[in-house]
Amino acid sequence: MYKMDHHCIWTQTCIGYSNQKCFYLFCVYMSIGVVQFWYFNVRIFNEKTVSIFSLVEPGVIILWFFTAFSAFFVGLMIMCLVVGHTAMMFTNFRTMDSMKQQKMFPIPFFNKGGKIDQINLFDRG
Repeated sequence: MYKMDHHCIWTQTCIGYSNQKCFYLFCVYMSIGVVQFWYFNVRIFNEKTVSIFSLVEPGVIILWFFTAFSAFFVGLMIMCLVVGHTAMMFTNFRTMDSMKQQKMFPIPFFNKGGKIDQINLFDRG
């Protein structure tokens, strides 16, 4: 694929020149959706004078907690993905370039005696 960036496990396709805009917009819209979910949940809980938990069945409450928990962590991951890909698009940098240079998220405490530039996150030692 021309100008391949990475293989996305969410869309089950390689992201490159022809579909990078679609992937980026997918991530942006997912971020907006998560923010909208949390905004309306906070708004509903603040406006209710009667406890919302007394109005619904316990199963619905359990499903809501599972959805809220998932939306929080998945939302954080997607927002980090949007920030990272925005920075990469402004600098004309690709995920594959950062993996080739081995500078993708250098974490010092994973260092095995070498310099930070020599860290390979995929080394299983």
